[in-house]
Amino acid sequence: MGLGDTAQFYYLTSNIVKDNALVLKPEFTADTDTFRLDERLLRLAMIYRWKQDHQMDYAEAMADYQDALATTAGADKGSNILVVGEQRLPTGMEYAFPGTVVPN
Repeated sequence: MGLGDTAQFYYLTSNIVKDNALVLKPEFTADTDTFRLDERLLRLAMIYRWKQDHQMDYAEAMADYQDALATTAGADKGSNILVVGEQRLPTGMEYAFPGTVVPN
């Protein structure tokens, strides 16, 4: 990298729980904490995994979970892998590595 180049790396987070003050954290620590994603998705996953762990028929429960997961994932457009033009960052986003990469 040359001097003045900016490298950016967006990463997934392990903070899957929100507390009452909307602070993100990696695990549930209070009864008032909520799952960051759809609560129904979490419930469906727990149901099918419980049935699977107890050697019960879990095919329908797993199909319900997979349908809900596909719906949730399909509604989330995600971010672009390559962004050309001006920077567009969500509020509070930080760079993992501050720098710029310019193609030759």
